[in-house]
Amino acid sequence: GLARNNITITNNRVTLRWNQSTDPEFICYKIYRGYSSTSFSLRMTITNRETSVHVDSLSVYPSTTYFYKLITAVAQGTSSADTITIKTLP
Repeated sequence: GLARNNITITNNRVTLRWNQSTDPEFICYKIYRGYSSTSFSLRMTITNRETSVHVDSLSVYPSTTYFYKLITAVAQGTSSADTITIKTLP
């Protein structure tokens, strides 16, 4: 799943990295971004199980807190949901 050491910020863009799903009923990864831990917007749906990196096309700004959520969807429901908080520097 998502972990702080799997997040980088380069040129005001956030790159997320995660472990590939091994669930045989994998459907997709869904990546969300928000400004609070309770309100997220869907940024990307990825249907290729082998994908394990995503660069968010929205810029991040100094002194701002962002919340990212990665959901792995499978045929029988959500198999995992990881959330990470990112605080950018001034």
